Amino acid sequence: MLGIILENQGRFKEAAVHYSEALKLEPDSAENHDNLGVALAQMGQLEEAINHFNKALEIDNSFETARDHLKIARGEIDR
Repeated sequence: MLGIILENQGRFKEAAVHYSEALKLEPDSAENHDNLGVALAQMGQLEEAINHFNKALEIDNSFETARDHLKIARGEIDR
């Protein structure tokens, strides 16, 4: 929850730290991977963000939000 608040405030680096911590507790959480991917993408770390979006989709192939975030990060669709 704190990561989302920080992200909404534009504090992406701090949000990424919280999402990384959440992944340590729940490494198989598609939502945590997607959240971290969004924060990383906002910081311009697209390759790492894409890795997390892909991981989210490996965990839950029906996670459409992660699929959309992946397409945005790849430049396939606009925001």
